[in-house]
Amino acid sequence: MVNFQINVKSVMRIAVVDKEKCRPERCNHECKLFCPPERNDVDVITIEKTARINEQTCIGCGICVKKCPFDAITIINLTHEAGKLVHQYGENGFRLFNLPSIKESKVVGLLGRNGTGKSTTLNILSGITKPNLGKVNGDVSWHEIIENFRGSEIQQYLERIKEKKIKVSYKIQRIELISKTYADRKVRDLLDGVEEEIIKEMGLDILLDRKVGTLSGGELQKIAIAKALSKDADFYFIDEPTSFLDIKNRIDVAKTIKLKLKDKSTLVVEHDLIILDYLSDFVHIVHGFPGAYGVVSNIYHTRRGINSYIEGYIKEENIRFRDYSLEFNYIKESKRLKEKLLYVPKMKKTYDSGFFLEVEDFYIYEGEIIGILGRNGLGKTTFIKLLAGIEKDDENMCDFDLKIGYKPQYINLNYEGSVESFINENIKLNEDIKNHLMKPLEIERFIHKEVPSLSGGELQRLSILYSLSMPADLYLLDEPSAYLDVEERIILGKILRRYAEQLNTSLFVVDHDLLFLSSVSDRIMVFDGVPARRGYAKQPVDFKEGINYFLKTVDITMRVDEETKRPRINKEESKKHIEMKSKGIYFEF
Repeated sequence: MVNFQINVKSVMRIAVVDKEKCRPERCNHECKLFCPPERNDVDVITIEKTARINEQTCIGCGICVKKCPFDAITIINLTHEAGKLVHQYGENGFRLFNLPSIKESKVVGLLGRNGTGKSTTLNILSGITKPNLGKVNGDVSWHEIIENFRGSEIQQYLERIKEKKIKVSYKIQRIELISKTYADRKVRDLLDGVEEEIIKEMGLDILLDRKVGTLSGGELQKIAIAKALSKDADFYFIDEPTSFLDIKNRIDVAKTIKLKLKDKSTLVVEHDLIILDYLSDFVHIVHGFPGAYGVVSNIYHTRRGINSYIEGYIKEENIRFRDYSLEFNYIKESKRLKEKLLYVPKMKKTYDSGFFLEVEDFYIYEGEIIGILGRNGLGKTTFIKLLAGIEKDDENMCDFDLKIGYKPQYINLNYEGSVESFINENIKLNEDIKNHLMKPLEIERFIHKEVPSLSGGELQRLSILYSLSMPADLYLLDEPSAYLDVEERIILGKILRRYAEQLNTSLFVVDHDLLFLSSVSDRIMVFDGVPARRGYAKQPVDFKEGINYFLKTVDITMRVDEETKRPRINKEESKKHIEMKSKGIYFEF
């Protein structure tokens, strides 16, 4: 007879109670009632304002997770070594393990899901948050913190934070807060002290007399980056620098960051894998369970790190953090077109500012997705608003007898209340919406949060749910990938493909993430012209032709990684770039 024994010391138990979801006054305390140890008089769960779980006596059975009516409890049994506990947000709260390396004169990227601690990491390294080493009920001294990291690369850095001998520059994620805070100020006021060279490189010199409240998301992003780069600092922390920027601007910004900070240490959080690959010298993977815990991996050269993240397996650490690999499917040839859904006539739109948009006529077919590509300021959002009936073209040609679902570029739901209340008041729920929208978008994870308190990614997912839940013949989605992490973008792509293929619904999708658009678009519509002056929308063409034409307009060549098939940008001086351009090939599958 063989006895099997479990070494409980090899299992680290994490119990997380979401205090915004936990409502003891509205339930029968099912977590405590059904807990096996509690039924044997072992104290595990205490009910006060919220539930409290003793991780030492918890056996990790997960019954409380299933029984909680508000999905407020997460129990995780870690069977691998997580590393050093750096910070924990209260008892049964989110915790972060390990800190990334700071490399002198290098750009280090952080790659991981939303809610796994990337922003917490930036806050700790920038000196905003003092790490508590998991001791949530007592003050931890800097001596203890530094001793905890003795012998590691980060020790000297933490000593400098303690002695306040470190100057940091921090580019925030939520750039729309700039507009809310300084709406009536002029751009030149915000850029006071910024080098004239940076202002010109960012194309901000033509905006100096405009009010901040009138700026686009891309323009606000450039201001935030310019301000961050202009500071004389030792370390630079850049949180999602590409949101709302077009592909050309993304590459230009990446070049500017590398040039201006070539002698500085830089840490970047970015979800666009193409840009992260182009910008970073090294990468840390941040894996874990969103909202529960995050683990910062060892440092890897960029290609190795990104490919490990895609595979869901870090070979060097023997850690599998996802039981599947991320897949990138390219629609190289248009599928057989079905019945014509809509004829879009030739249109013109003129603004008092002098901007002029011209659109070629074309048909959109049932069950197809048209991806829209082009630089900012060429009229992509204007075109979507014309189709949605929000704006009128010069000759009032765009008047369609169709039900249209519209997700705007900038999300402002103007709702005071919980996500659950918003859904109940604005969406007619059925099993299809629950299974094919709410579940994959993981709305339940923040359903009890107040709408004004949502993060950028949560707000984006709620807006996508709201837009796609409306019965429509045609959906118009303007930059739906903004603030979403890599996995959320892939999930969104699958949702959109289902709408097109199974529900026979047609969609226009404006986005700047080429990896995302390449996985969903049947045809590509390219906008050309001179930003802020005139735009020209060409007829949709098949994906291969469209992506090749677009990349030619921005003078970029791309190839796919041999190992993961993800797209990568060729360096301008590379032999591959020169060879592809000579052949007129800008995207090599």
